[in-house]
Amino acid sequence: MAKRLLWRITKSDRARTAFTGKGAARHPGRWNERGVPVVYTAESLAGAVLELLAHAPEVPFSESWVYFRVEVSEDAILELDPKALPPDWDAFPHPTSTQRIGAGWQRKWVSVGLRVPSALIPETYNVLLNPEHPDFERAVRIEGPFPLKIDPRLKELVKPPRVD
Repeated sequence: MAKRLLWRITKSDRARTAFTGKGAARHPGRWNERGVPVVYTAESLAGAVLELLAHAPEVPFSESWVYFRVEVSEDAILELDPKALPPDWDAFPHPTSTQRIGAGWQRKWVSVGLRVPSALIPETYNVLLNPEHPDFERAVRIEGPFPLKIDPRLKELVKPPRVD
């Protein structure tokens, strides 16, 4: 069975709960509403770092970060049809239109994973995982956590976002 390799980053003190989706349920993102547990992953480790820096511009570089290597069965991932994307899908702050899409997918248990474009670089992709899906344990294999070293030079590139 073909597998897709994905990556997830979290603070080391949150590694134990990195695949519960509870953090996203408390702090909704582009693809989930408050109260909807999902796990955000990226198709490359560099993409996961980019997402981290964009969404947490005050990343404390002094803290300990870890990453996970995640293999998911290809047949467990649904690709979001680009034609289904609303016109504001990549807006910042996150629009409710994409949050409704992700929440609807999660609640219907359509698949374990949903492949979505990254708003940062739309030619790259992230995969949402539904930790409540009954096939999650069968379809997902998690390795890690592994220590992540983030080069401090990246801090110079990151500025807090302005919301007008």
